[in-house]
Amino acid sequence: MRTIRAIIRKAIKSGLLDNEYYPFNSYKIKSVPTEKRALDLNYLERIFKLEIPSDSPIFHARNYFIASYMMNGINFKDMALLEKLISKMVGLATAEKKHKSCLISKFLLS
Repeated sequence: MRTIRAIIRKAIKSGLLDNEYYPFNSYKIKSVPTEKRALDLNYLERIFKLEIPSDSPIFHARNYFIASYMMNGINFKDMALLEKLISKMVGLATAEKKHKSCLISKFLLS
């Protein structure tokens, strides 16, 4: 809702929308912080130690959960973006390594 409110405010500010159509005059967005919820340590231990076949979709779901937990509750979208960033970094490092090895080979051969 905050995102929609921000978009509507920008539209009003830029003159694309008249102020009379602002829907948030009578609607208030709650600002109550999310209540903390935690799993019991016994459940976490069972999840970590659970043996699941690697070809099972549950295997991947469990691994994403563990990764999220180990990264202080990172959400799935941020993990996906992080995965893309890491793969780009690995690709760059691999290309750089190949490039350096080519330079070293040329240097040693000359």
